Amino acid sequence: MYRQMRAVVAAVALTASCALAQHSAYVVGSPDAGTTTVAADGAVQENWGQVRLVLEGAPAATCALSVDPVPTVTVSSSAGAVTLTTEVFRAPVWPSGVDVLTARVRNTAESPRTAAVVLALPEGAEAGERTVAAGGRNVLALPASLTPKRKGRDWGWTAGGQALPGWAKPQGPGDPAFRSIRAGMGGVPITYLFAVPPRGGRKVVLGLCESHWAEAGQRPLLLNVEGVAPEQVDPVAAWGQHQPACLLFDGRDADGDGFLRVSVDPVEAAPDRNTILNVIWLFTPDKAIDTAEVLAGRLTAAAERSVDVGGQRDQSFYEGGDLRYELSLKPNEEVRFDLLLACSGGAVPSPEAAAWPAGALRKAATDVWRDFFAQAAKLSVPAPGRLTAYRCALARTVMARAQAEAFYYPVEAPGGAFSPVLASRAAYALDLAGLHLEAERLVRLYWDKPAPKPFQGLSQTDAGEWPVQTDWPDTQALALLTLGRHAVLSGDAGWARRAAPAVRAGAKWLIAKLEEGGEGSPLQTQGLRAAGQLLRLAGDDAVPVWAKVHALSETQQSQHSLLPRTYPDGAISLREALVADDGQTLTVLRGASENWLRSPGIVCEGLPTSFGPVSLQAALSGDTLRVSLQLPAGAAVQALTVHLPEVGGRRPDRATLQGKSAGIEDGSAVQMLNVGGKVVLEAKYP
Repeated sequence: MYRQMRAVVAAVALTASCALAQHSAYVVGSPDAGTTTVAADGAVQENWGQVRLVLEGAPAATCALSVDPVPTVTVSSSAGAVTLTTEVFRAPVWPSGVDVLTARVRNTAESPRTAAVVLALPEGAEAGERTVAAGGRNVLALPASLTPKRKGRDWGWTAGGQALPGWAKPQGPGDPAFRSIRAGMGGVPITYLFAVPPRGGRKVVLGLCESHWAEAGQRPLLLNVEGVAPEQVDPVAAWGQHQPACLLFDGRDADGDGFLRVSVDPVEAAPDRNTILNVIWLFTPDKAIDTAEVLAGRLTAAAERSVDVGGQRDQSFYEGGDLRYELSLKPNEEVRFDLLLACSGGAVPSPEAAAWPAGALRKAATDVWRDFFAQAAKLSVPAPGRLTAYRCALARTVMARAQAEAFYYPVEAPGGAFSPVLASRAAYALDLAGLHLEAERLVRLYWDKPAPKPFQGLSQTDAGEWPVQTDWPDTQALALLTLGRHAVLSGDAGWARRAAPAVRAGAKWLIAKLEEGGEGSPLQTQGLRAAGQLLRLAGDDAVPVWAKVHALSETQQSQHSLLPRTYPDGAISLREALVADDGQTLTVLRGASENWLRSPGIVCEGLPTSFGPVSLQAALSGDTLRVSLQLPAGAAVQALTVHLPEVGGRRPDRATLQGKSAGIEDGSAVQMLNVGGKVVLEAKYP
């Protein structure tokens, strides 16, 4: 059984490592707000479709991720002397956030240049003047500073707010089109254009049905038909709630541009400035109109145009397809513009109603992420790539996680299934970084009952068993390891006492299974050891657990080598390269390189270990490496190993420890036994 289990583990690990090698995308997001994927070519993948900004004539773009502190993907491309640089990040705008795509087009030449930038949109997206709609909601806000080259239709909305099919509840007989509306949320006008002969006239009938407000005076509307004086109407005061009605206007193309403009605008002093419109009919000037007949739907067939506003017979004024922006750039000129993209099932704020400059959105995102990282232990290494991977892994553990009430688990992407391996690695990464509260949220589903309904299938049974999950055969040992490791690294005895009943029951279940036969696996030994450490911290009886640990054969593999790689390993690997421990020994600078030690060197404060918080400073000056290590007061580290990396291909030839000469093992490490307090080591390179 256990030999088969190891084979499964090896296969899972191989599959995971291959998947990581093929990974070619990045994620951005906000804590508990899901993630958005940005491909290596700059394509932003939202749940409503894919958007990409492309510089015409440019070859393949380059893509990079930074987390300083906001997770941001930067994409760069160039065509001759013109460059395009875009940045994508998530801004925490209520309620679901928006993704911000900031673009900079620059002419690096000393002479004028022209350039074309294409905004590639998903199939079926409809663009208005300032917004793009998909699936009945506004999903993209366009820049006000640029106008794309595009073709118009004979009629359609140019500023339409949000389509809400089936929103209205008209009472009595009438045209079915009254059931749908467009809503200009935030006071956005609803605007339509209709092609007519220049200076030509049309009879326009507007249909309204207010199904939200029951009281008069809440949402008066200003109806504007070109060529006619504006008319203010309060649908509830005039007809009542849920009562459809029609108003007739003799419109005319007053400016002679060949289009008749029809709009519904907000009344500035109204309590509710969200505009609504249900139906539009256009009739030729010679047509006799009885609004009662229009209301009943009996003149719809005779209309030149009938628009089911927000419903099936509705469209954007502009033809579909990508948007092309043509720019004329002066020497060394840079043009900057911003796009807002809806994420997490929400809609973008209406640009006509709310101004969201990218600078303000960036500041809001910076404040959120600065607060998050401020809770972590200080870790500074002059290795930008490794630091980015470290911060990205930590950020992703809180960006992408499923939540039900106060229970959480991390996912690879929004809507993903529970993975015990990912949950364990994410909690471990957070604990190693000192983010114990975030780690505690991820491990709660293992010990606290009852779990909310979406998570009930993950809860421990009354017999102490955690249900086996499809991606990992030994959920029991992994759950014990996850809980015990959190207790040890956080040092939270109060939490350990709350989790102790579940850990005691889980360990008892595993011991019983092992006693039925089998030598046990390294992971099971480690899981039971972690359970024993938690019970000891909680002041509970851990003797049966430790007895089984000592009876099992042990393998000197590190904990993470037993598990397939997941994205939290970007944080775990850097932390363990600096300071790692197994509960008895402490290993320092095992993965450090010469470049890490160059000025300003490594500075870490309060790194959690099983001995308590540890601080580390290591810097190379000339031919001398100085390492200062502060261990917790009263800590009893049985063995401490400080690795000394090669410098310029040379190994150190002498060292001092606490000012006294110390031996160097194999020319690469200094070892100490039963260490505590402050340790100062200096190594000299020939």
